[in-house]
Amino acid sequence: MIQLVFSCSIGLVFVISALSKMFSYKKSIESIVTMDLFDKKFNKIIGVLFPFYELFLGISIFMYYPSLILNIVGVSTISIFIFMNIRGLIAEEEQACHCFGNVMKTKLGLGGVAQTSFMLVSLLPNLFIVSDHKLSAYLDSIEMSTFLATLIFIYTATIFLVRTVIDFEDDDKEKVDPRMV
Repeated sequence: MIQLVFSCSIGLVFVISALSKMFSYKKSIESIVTMDLFDKKFNKIIGVLFPFYELFLGISIFMYYPSLILNIVGVSTISIFIFMNIRGLIAEEEQACHCFGNVMKTKLGLGGVAQTSFMLVSLLPNLFIVSDHKLSAYLDSIEMSTFLATLIFIYTATIFLVRTVIDFEDDDKEKVDPRMV
């Protein structure tokens, strides 16, 4: 059941990310274009399509289809996020990533590395442990549904808090006057 909670939480993070990008669609596209992963035209295509890709991936993972291909795609996507955040961390140049649209201010760096690593560790077991548990199997009982929804909510909130706390700490360190240290 812990695999189910992890998968649903990761799926929910993808869905929230996708929806928040859709609500600030233009800014989201601009953010991806400025990341200079590929040439500008290709980056713009990625920017236009990415929220829809994330939404599809998030819903698929949330519904917890124990498909090896789906989980490989999820792990690969998260690995790309880790790479991009490490690249931002190494560059030591603060770059807004608009990962969660206007819902949550995010930037490439340590907070992103921590959050995406947390997500990767949560989804990796699906590649090695085959489970036939599906979300629908737990929806028969109101008690079990409530318990499962609570666990998923707490774990999803934890994933967001990891990033928020680290990004907030980084912002506080930048505001400290070096003469005061």
